[in-house]
Amino acid sequence: MKKLIKLFLILLFSITTIVAQADNHKATKAAEKAAKSEAKAAKKAAKSETKAAEKTAKSETKAAEKTAKSEAKAAKKAAKSETKALTEKIKYAKGASKEEKKAVKETNKSLKETRKLENRLAKAKNDEQIIKAFEKFDKSLSKSSKGQVVSLYVKVAKSLGLNASIGALQANFGTPQETGIFDLQNQINETNQLIKTLPNEIQVLEDQISRLSLTAESLNEETETLSGQVNDLSSQIISLDNQLSSLDENTLSLSEQVNDLSEQIGVIDNQLTSANLAEDQINELNLQKTTLETQLAETQLSLSNTNNELLNSNSNLSTLNNSLELSNNDLLSATQSLPILENQLNETIDEVNIGNRDSSWTTINLDINNDGQITEADIIQ
Repeated sequence: MKKLIKLFLILLFSITTIVAQADNHKATKAAEKAAKSEAKAAKKAAKSETKAAEKTAKSETKAAEKTAKSEAKAAKKAAKSETKALTEKIKYAKGASKEEKKAVKETNKSLKETRKLENRLAKAKNDEQIIKAFEKFDKSLSKSSKGQVVSLYVKVAKSLGLNASIGALQANFGTPQETGIFDLQNQINETNQLIKTLPNEIQVLEDQISRLSLTAESLNEETETLSGQVNDLSSQIISLDNQLSSLDENTLSLSEQVNDLSEQIGVIDNQLTSANLAEDQINELNLQKTTLETQLAETQLSLSNTNNELLNSNSNLSTLNNSLELSNNDLLSATQSLPILENQLNETIDEVNIGNRDSSWTTINLDINNDGQITEADIIQ
């Protein structure tokens, strides 16, 4: 019986172990399946995300290309409109002479050919086509009296990245240097610079004048003091001179009495004692006089130096006041002339600019090397 129970327990334990192992295997398999499923889902999500990002990037690239294409098209259209406006046909004045009509006709032809050149250059895809466009342009103007000049100015303008019509217009109607626009612009710039800098210069001059005025005032006071000292010392010296004269007279009188009364010895001795006393007083007074004269000389030297310094200060002050007056006059003149110059510039631009075209071409400088003339040297390679 005990053996049966023992066998039953062993069997039961074995069955429990097998069941537990089976459950563990099943759980492991389920976990593996779940992990596999999650990995698959993550891979699918990543793939979808990548695909979406690629689609977005592609869409953005396409949109950017579309925008760039649209902007390029708009720029091309704007450039074409600008060329058309700048090369608009010119009408000759009523009652124009035969020569004037001929000149207007040639100008219109050069503007028309310039418009064609600009359009050909816009369509050119390589250097060869660009060269051919210029050759055709030169050929079309070969019989014109200003053909070579127009061709040169157009090439200079294009080398600067400008519209070809700017060169043609300046060749026909004048450069800023020839029309006086350049000079007026320089005058306006210089005038504006003066208006900007003169107030600071005036302030500096006013500060210097203020300091010099204080110095001159101090020197005037010092001069008055030294003049008083000189007068006082001079008075003291005069007083001493008077005392010395009096003593000299007294000494002379005593000497005469000594000679006349030589027989009266007692009296002579007393008088000689008085004479010696007078000489001591004279020596003392002479010493005082010498001291005062030295002080007077020193004081007069200080007074002279102070007067010279005062003279220099007053001279500098006068110079600065003159400079201040000139600067104020220059500032006033610049302020008053600026609107006049600006008005002259506007009138000149309006006069030079034929028709209703944009007037900016009248102020563009094609003389790149600033040698006073437009030549092939101004073409930027």
